[in-house]
Amino acid sequence: MEPDRERAFRFELLSEIHWIKSGLSNYLDLSREIESMLAQKDEQIGDTIRASLKGAHESEHQDIAEDYAWDIHKYQDVFPLLHREAMFLTVYNYFEHFLTKLCEWIGDEIKSRIRLRDLQGRGVERAFLFLKLVPEFEFSRIPAVVLDLRGANLLRNVIVRAGSVLPVESNDRLNQFVTSHPHLSGKPGNAVALHKEFVAAFAGTLDQFFTEVQEEMQRYMDRTWRGSTND
Repeated sequence: MEPDRERAFRFELLSEIHWIKSGLSNYLDLSREIESMLAQKDEQIGDTIRASLKGAHESEHQDIAEDYAWDIHKYQDVFPLLHREAMFLTVYNYFEHFLTKLCEWIGDEIKSRIRLRDLQGRGVERAFLFLKLVPEFEFSRIPAVVLDLRGANLLRNVIVRAGSVLPVESNDRLNQFVTSHPHLSGKPGNAVALHKEFVAAFAGTLDQFFTEVQEEMQRYMDRTWRGSTND
C-alpha cells in the first residue's frame, strides 16, 4: 500500500524507540525488588517458625505450624502470583500503548492516507496489520517473537476477563502457548501460573520486537533512498 509521499524517518523517531526499550528496565527493576522483598519476608517467617519450634515442647509444634500456615501461603504463593500478574499487565499495557503511538508516528512521518484508526480490529493485532500494510514492515525474521506476543495477548485477556482461568479445551491456542512456555504453567480449566522469570522473559521479547522495528525502519529508509536515486 503506497503512502502519499515517502520520506526517511527522523532521528527523533528512531531515538524514541530507544527510549521505549530503555523504559522497560524500570519495570524489571521494580519487579526484581518486589520479588526480593517477598522472598525476604518468607525467609523471616521461616526464621520465626524455627525459633518458635526450638523453644516449644514437641506437643506444641503442630499448633505453631498451623498458626503460620496462612502467612507462608501468602508469601510463597498468593503475593508472588498477584505481583507477577499485575506487573505483566502493566508491561503489556506499556507495550500496547507505545505500539499504538508508534503506528501514529509512522503514519505522520510518511504522510500515509491510511491511519491506524481506519483499520478493523483493536490493540496489538490492529497495530501489526497497520505496520504490514502501510510501511510494509515484515517480521519474518522474528517468528518466535511474534508468536510470543500473540500468546501474551491471549494471556492478558484471560487474566483480565476470566480471572486467570484457562480455557477448558486442551487444543485452545492459549493452552498451547502456556504448555510451550518455560515460565508458565497451568492445566485447561484451571488458573494459569506465572513463574518468577516470566516478566523478565516477556520484557526481553518486547526488546527484541522493538529492535526489529528499528531494523525495519532502516530497511524502509534504504528502500526509499534507492527509489529516489532511480527516479
